[in-house]
Amino acid sequence: RPLLLDLDPGQSAYSDYTHWDWFALPRDTGRRAVAGPYVDYLCSEEYSLTLSAPVRVEGRFAGVAAADVYLRHFERAVMPLLQRLPGPAHLVNARGRVAASADPAHLAGSLTKGPDFAAVLTQGRPEHFDGLHLMPCDGIPLVLVMAER
Repeated sequence: RPLLLDLDPGQSAYSDYTHWDWFALPRDTGRRAVAGPYVDYLCSEEYSLTLSAPVRVEGRFAGVAAADVYLRHFERAVMPLLQRLPGPAHLVNARGRVAASADPAHLAGSLTKGPDFAAVLTQGRPEHFDGLHLMPCDGIPLVLVMAER
């Protein structure tokens, strides 16, 4: 069922989320997105990720399906995998925000600048940039970043 939005700023429940990454990226690109990590001040007051995907009905954009994931749960799931890699590694979203890291130089929540991570995700194949190996993750819009050996 479609969510009926109250976009009246005079109402106490007003919240226009249509410009937030978790909604705008799937709407504008037609692809899955990961927003964050960020501190979710509206709900849990915890560091979170929002994973989202566009919903299409008969080929037309109908909305976005999304789920908030506490960063501590996400890190618990991926950290053992990152730690098994041969060198320091971290995961970033399309905007370069670190979602999880086994690299002390790149803390979760920090911004990694330089590479075009969105392009790596769009192309769907590993890239090299300034001594870094960038590998898109299969099925989730994150990029694994490792130093080249």
